[in-house]
Amino acid sequence: TAIIDAQATADAALASAGVANGKLSAGSFITVNDESAGLPQSRKLSVTGPGLKLVDNGGGAGATLSLAQTIALLNADIADATGAFINAGNLSGAVEANSTYLVEALLTFQSAGAAVGIGLCFTLPAAASIDGGYSHNATATTLQAAYNNAAGTVNSNTGAVPVAATNLPIIGRWIIKTGITAGVAQLQMRSGAAATAVTLKQDLSTLVFRKIG
Repeated sequence: TAIIDAQATADAALASAGVANGKLSAGSFITVNDESAGLPQSRKLSVTGPGLKLVDNGGGAGATLSLAQTIALLNADIADATGAFINAGNLSGAVEANSTYLVEALLTFQSAGAAVGIGLCFTLPAAASIDGGYSHNATATTLQAAYNNAAGTVNSNTGAVPVAATNLPIIGRWIIKTGITAGVAQLQMRSGAAATAVTLKQDLSTLVFRKIG
């Protein structure tokens, strides 16, 4: 715990607060004291901690504290009937280098065939890794699941839905770790069988990217 004062040496104060490379270590917190003069005009403070982001533009401009997360809501139906992965519209999030993200999904889809499920995966920046998966109902009382442990791949498509041409929920959760390259984590989708359409539904499908490390 530390107080950062406009009269103090900013680098030393940040270091004592547990901040390194703009990241606040777990269990640490800081108080920014700029009531009198604010941070010097030449300094800007941006600290990201577990799930939170603190930004002070200096010069008495004031600080803002916000959740370090991105929410994407699908803005148009996305359909595939080829069995090849396509981008799932705007269901994506920017990811910083050398960072870790928890990604959660609540998606709605329809399959034109009761025996056809869906494949999901993510494209990622170079050297990023992923682990996680998703599930939906195969019947009214049973679930089926698939997992992702590498960019651009899924272990298998899901294989059935309870009722064709009906809205069904998908619940997914992944952890993404980036390397030295920043970029975009883009959700992709495909039909479980060529010539049978599978559709992600507009306004009923969302991703939440939460930076946790």
